[in-house]
Amino acid sequence: MGIGIVLIFWGLVGLIGATVGSVTLPRVASHFTQGAGKDCRRLLLAMRLFPFACLAWASAVFVFYAVVNEIVFHRDPGIGDGWTCPLPNGYAIEMIDVTDRGFLYNPKTQDINLGLHESRDAISDVCELQLAGRYVLGGANCRAAVPHGPEDHDAILSYFLVDTGTGTHTDFPSYEALNRAATETNIQIQLDPIDVVYRRYRFTWFDAAAAAGMLGVPLFCAWLLFRWVMQIRNSGGMLPQPA
Repeated sequence: MGIGIVLIFWGLVGLIGATVGSVTLPRVASHFTQGAGKDCRRLLLAMRLFPFACLAWASAVFVFYAVVNEIVFHRDPGIGDGWTCPLPNGYAIEMIDVTDRGFLYNPKTQDINLGLHESRDAISDVCELQLAGRYVLGGANCRAAVPHGPEDHDAILSYFLVDTGTGTHTDFPSYEALNRAATETNIQIQLDPIDVVYRRYRFTWFDAAAAAGMLGVPLFCAWLLFRWVMQIRNSGGMLPQPA
């Protein structure tokens, strides 16, 4: 699904959830209140608005998270049918619709907004990768079966070795040929599926901070509401719970 459809879907889910919460929370609270007093009325109003405030906060945090990832970190927003991630050696990978193959490219010579194309420093249909200093090893043009070990290398139709220092790559017809070239550069081959490499470098402290902010603030506000309920209860504005 495109990111627009995903946003509409989760927006509807969030709106339905907030509406249910807005109806349910005040009724739960009113079950214990005497229905009198300004504090009780304010509490019920706060509980009625709380789910929508949480939805608005989560939406604002996500927009901030997506914009920063796009502009500062050059990563995907975390939803949709496209996945983009920079690599430590200055190159980047992009996957569209599927996560078992993608594009390896140099952001300095390729503009992802204008569309990627194969060149001396960009390779399409990549299914396996390995980063080794200035070099990137990998397999491309994979068959339907996704390789997961040395015994599955027949599923990969071609291999490559990228020198990020010169911005060029060399193609190899077989795993054995790639292994010989890697040995000459003192590299021990340990290829990983491209989605494994993506997950290894896509998520950073910023993702954890965004998640903590998105969940932490609503939880803190929920705790404040709970304290407010306890204060009203202790002041006699709440009915005692049945034994």
